[in-house]
Amino acid sequence: MPDIQQSWSASALVLRARLAELSEPANANEIRQTLQAALRLDPRNNVARNLLEKYLDAPRAVTK
Repeated sequence: MPDIQQSWSASALVLRARLAELSEPANANEIRQTLQAALRLDPRNNVARNLLEKYLDAPRAVTK
């Protein structure tokens, strides 16, 4: 079970990924890597998991 610091750090990475979605063009690979890092810190982070599924299912090109 992740501690509070790991959970907070994972949430910060999810926020970073969400902000990266707003850039033009969005770098889907960077977003995937950031979300994977968040899940390594906190495997129970459902926001990271759900968002990562979107990027794993998407083509490797830019997605919005």
